[in-house]
Amino acid sequence: MTPYFVIRNNDPAVDGFMVSSGTGFPDGVPLNQAGGFGNFENAFHVTYEGTRLSSLDVLGAVGDYNFTGLSVFNWTIDDGPVNAMGILFSDMTISAVPEPTGLLALLPAALLAVRRRRR
Repeated sequence: MTPYFVIRNNDPAVDGFMVSSGTGFPDGVPLNQAGGFGNFENAFHVTYEGTRLSSLDVLGAVGDYNFTGLSVFNWTIDDGPVNAMGILFSDMTISAVPEPTGLLALLPAALLAVRRRRR
């Protein structure tokens, strides 16, 4: 199964994020470790009240997220119907990462910096 990072905007009347094996419901993502009821699953979702997000665009979601405005959170490793382990959500940062072509443009500057350090 493919894991998805899902943005929830006004879904319904709440915003949030989930990591799921689908895009409509916070289903867990199967892990490569067998439990008593099949493979363990990583289940993660957070829900914020109000209009925290303005769209489903991931670049519009860039920022820091913590307990402020948080109404629901769940992060567990599940073994079938059992929460085998709970993980405390404290914060999450979504940041923009440069495209690989942008990194190539920075390569000459990085090489110059390494060359100067060796002298």
